[in-house]
Amino acid sequence: MRHFLDNRNTLGLLFMLPAGVLLLLFLTYPLGLGTWLGFTDTKVGRAGVWVGIDNYRFLWGDEVTRLALFNTLFYTFVASVLKFGLGLWLATRGQPVPTASPSAMASSVTSSAAPSPSPSPSRTAASPTPATVAVPSVSGVMLTDAQQILQSQGLKAKVVIEVSDQPAGSVVRTDPAAGVVVPVGSTVTLYVATPPATSVPPSPRASRSP
Repeated sequence: MRHFLDNRNTLGLLFMLPAGVLLLLFLTYPLGLGTWLGFTDTKVGRAGVWVGIDNYRFLWGDEVTRLALFNTLFYTFVASVLKFGLGLWLATRGQPVPTASPSAMASSVTSSAAPSPSPSPSRTAASPTPATVAVPSVSGVMLTDAQQILQSQGLKAKVVIEVSDQPAGSVVRTDPAAGVVVPVGSTVTLYVATPPATSVPPSPRASRSP
């Protein structure tokens, strides 16, 4: 059963079956029955017998029937010509059909056949620009105050002790230097002054020999 339903031709016939049944019941059967009754003398409430083409001979000899047939054919012909002709004229009115040159057609085929390059990630998604800040000048400022100034600017502090004649605990210089623009969150090295070591003179007693 599954193999039967997987067949495309079979499924097509199944989908067409309801429409086919309706056409047979409401179009083909009435048309065939009316054609058959035209060759008989059947009347309402009485079954008829075969009379051949006597009914059609009678109708052809009737002037009203011939006029009705002429009017029907004339209306069908005129209506069909007007509908199709007017529709085609309206469809093409003011719409000239463009004719493409062979070179343009060849370039169009080439461009459609060639795969379009995939966009690079750098073009599709722009990387956000990081926030930057200039390194503040903290030279001569005490270490604690310098650290607070850097933190207020979004920077980190790294302390390095350096021998200097400046007051002990003050910042001698920074790396990067003051004014240099760096990304927020960068580390700034603080070189903090420490006094040079003083040499102790030797004791006179220690210099004497025993």
